[in-house]
Amino acid sequence: MYHTIAEVKKANKAIGHKWFSPANMRFFKTHIVKGHYSGRLIQSRFFITSDDVWGLGRRYIIRAALDNGAVETASETKFMSWQVAEEIAKKLKTESSPCANCRKSTYNPNFTCDDCAGDARLASSDW
Repeated sequence: MYHTIAEVKKANKAIGHKWFSPANMRFFKTHIVKGHYSGRLIQSRFFITSDDVWGLGRRYIIRAALDNGAVETASETKFMSWQVAEEIAKKLKTESSPCANCRKSTYNPNFTCDDCAGDARLASSDW
């Protein structure tokens, strides 16, 4: 379990991954969003990044720091604001489970992955 982005970066580097390397961050134009958490993880698992790979403007993505030091995308949705991404991250489960429909890994509390849930989940009151 981690508490800060610095701890995740250290663990990621220790397992030989380069998720936070300057070259990768520069290539994907990735920034770690501090938001209201100011470098701390949401639920000791999630953090928000902003990317602008194709020059379409910044999009915000929820990432999960795994116990082994790896980083994965917790939600394929690319949010328009970090505030929305942060609110969704607070509602995610801290452990992934298989999607009830397609068995893809998901952190959604309704056990439905982004692909199966579609955009309706953003309007749902239980998200």
